[in-house]
Amino acid sequence: MLDRTRLALRADGFRPLEGPLPLIAIGVGLVGLDLVARFMPHGAIGMPMAASALIAGFLMRSRPVAFLVPIAALAISDTYLGGYDWRIMASVYLTLGLPALLGGLARTRYAALVLAGLSLASSLLFFVVVNFAVWRFGHLYPVTPSGLFESYVAGLPFLRAATESNLGWTLALFAIVAGARSFQEHPVSPALARTA
Repeated sequence: MLDRTRLALRADGFRPLEGPLPLIAIGVGLVGLDLVARFMPHGAIGMPMAASALIAGFLMRSRPVAFLVPIAALAISDTYLGGYDWRIMASVYLTLGLPALLGGLARTRYAALVLAGLSLASSLLFFVVVNFAVWRFGHLYPVTPSGLFESYVAGLPFLRAATESNLGWTLALFAIVAGARSFQEHPVSPALARTA
């Protein structure tokens, strides 16, 4: 009975999704989650965008399709929220799309640990690239070494919040996927359900 309720983390337990319907359902669901989070006050729960990109890459065989999940969410929401300097936008889109290309690396026996590591790396990459772009192409800091330092120092509170949010969302989404897969592989029998 313990084997049926345990989350399966074996290497073959998380094969990429096949067929158009599961891909569409997962893609639309993740884009929807990102849009809701982007339009609603997200305070303590943070943004799930990097996490949903990782999970898209983890679940989808096609890397370009997985890459479209965060890009679609950003493009749709930026249409309503407004744009900003295209070079800074490009750095945001790239650094939030990259986790979708890396998510497939987590299809191992230690999927949760790999996803957690990729989540932390994604947060750091976003911090480094986007703060550099804000310094270089924005108007907040002088384009000097001290201005670059100021940009990174000012971004440290956001790095901490983004790291915590990304890790929390990644593990929560993975737990949902793992639970669904475990239930799909080992559905609860009617007799067991009556005794529970």
